[in-house]
Amino acid sequence: MPVKRWDKIFLNACRSGPLYYYTLNRGDFFYTYKLCSARATSTVFIDSVINAKSNQEILNAINDVEPVNDFHQF
Repeated sequence: MPVKRWDKIFLNACRSGPLYYYTLNRGDFFYTYKLCSARATSTVFIDSVINAKSNQEILNAINDVEPVNDFHQF
């Protein structure tokens, strides 16, 4: 994992939540909890962060593309 200087991170990879949940300890962690295939969710996530959306708004937006995402705030 990169140096932990982020406020929000999205790991758009199949089942990234169970794989990385316990290695992170700061910020807002957006992840998938099932198999995923939509590359567009990364673009939606970045656009939502740039536009200062709340965590819930970000989650709703990426789940509108593919409903396999969740987040945890450390």
